[in-house]
Amino acid sequence: MNKRRKNIAAYLLAVIILVIPTAGISPIPVSKVQAKESKTASPSRETVKQLLAGAYQMQIDLNKPKPLREVKRETGKYMAAEFERRFLKERLVIEITGPDKGRWSVPGSDDMYLFIPDYSWDKRTVIQKGPGQTLYVSQFYPYEEGPWSIGNHTETVVLVKEAGKWKVGNILYEEGKKLFH
Repeated sequence: MNKRRKNIAAYLLAVIILVIPTAGISPIPVSKVQAKESKTASPSRETVKQLLAGAYQMQIDLNKPKPLREVKRETGKYMAAEFERRFLKERLVIEITGPDKGRWSVPGSDDMYLFIPDYSWDKRTVIQKGPGQTLYVSQFYPYEEGPWSIGNHTETVVLVKEAGKWKVGNILYEEGKKLFH
């Protein structure tokens, strides 16, 4: 009888370790906030803010050369597959000389195309529910005088739920208009 209990316990442990994670079931919630939000349709404003801050920091950290596998592991945490392919195609370069030869990076630039916008997170930053599992995070930026002047425009991050996680699905730029305001 005792041997049978050990076999059953070993079987249950194997199911918990091997089967449950691959089925997308988490036996232990990572945090109370995540557990609560997994039951709701949309994440909280604070969760969206943290997600975009993490995504932005990941983009900035890509200026340090690293193997392509590592780059994709990092971008895959924050970017939906289609947007990840687009971002990497347009921004990623391979180092061809020097000590980082063969490593990949996103060089620093004043051009922030496809980068997470620097939102103010005050009343100007609007989060709008879209169709299905989509959220739009946008902010209108009025024209300002200066050496890097840009006209009135709106920058919008489209968040999509992919494999149960919210990720950046696109970044939209609209000149002269307010979107979702």
